[in-house]
Order: sequence, then C-alpha cells, then structure tokens
Amino acid sequence: MKNQQTIGTITGKLYFQGVKAERVYQAYVNPRFHTDLTRSTAYISEDMGSDFAAYNNSIYGTTLLAVPNTRVVQLIKTKHFNLKQDFSILMLHYIEVNNSCLLTYTITNIPTEKHDQVLNFFQKHYFSVWEKHFLSRPRKNKRAIEADM
Repeated sequence: MKNQQTIGTITGKLYFQGVKAERVYQAYVNPRFHTDLTRSTAYISEDMGSDFAAYNNSIYGTTLLAVPNTRVVQLIKTKHFNLKQDFSILMLHYIEVNNSCLLTYTITNIPTEKHDQVLNFFQKHYFSVWEKHFLSRPRKNKRAIEADM
C-alpha cells in the first residue's frame, strides 16, 4: 500500500473563449494536430488501450478512455519518472460553455519529489502552447492553475 504522503495531484482549468471543445479535444487526440501544435512528433489515438508517446518519448503511456469532445483519461509517465515508479493518471475534461471550451485537468498519483517537474513539463509543453495557439487573437483569457499536494 502506498504512503499517501508521497503522492501528489495537480489540478487546473484553462478557458478558451470562442473556441469549441471539439477543437481543443482534437488538438490533443489527433496525432497530426498534436504534432503540429507541439512541434514534436506525437503518436496518439482515441482508441481505448492504445499506447501514446510525445516529445521524443518524454511523455508516454496508454489511453484508458476517450469520449469524443468530452474526456480523455490516460496512464502517463514522463522522462522525470524512473522505471520502477507507477504511472500517473491524466484526466482531461472538455466542457462546452457558450461556444467556448473550459478544459479542466487532473494529474494524480505523482510522486511528491516529481511534482514540480511534472507541473513544469505540462505547463511548458501543453498548457502554455494551447493558450498561445487558441488565444492568439485578442480575447479574454480566464486561466486558473492550481497545484495541490
């Protein structure tokens, strides 16, 4: 049984005003869009049980669930984990609100000593990239990121 004090969670929200949830969802699950957006080859699928990798295998894992335009759940590891560490769980929830997308994310089962590295990886390679891409024209951006241990 794991010691609860050694496991952390990251949660947050990104709001993409004027961008439909389908666009944000496809930017993640479609390998061509994912690759174009991140400028790094991505192998990803919506198929349950399919393996994925991105950023030269800096992040990899298995897609557990993909509900079109609504939710993605994956087992993930980043290059910051050692091979003996358990996978973390990434949950992305895409909510359509007035022709805009509210993306909530949770990453659980993060070893406490890897928390900051995982948070920085996702902020640098995903959250800030998505914001830059989807919010490149002037819009109000309601962004909230929380990192909870």
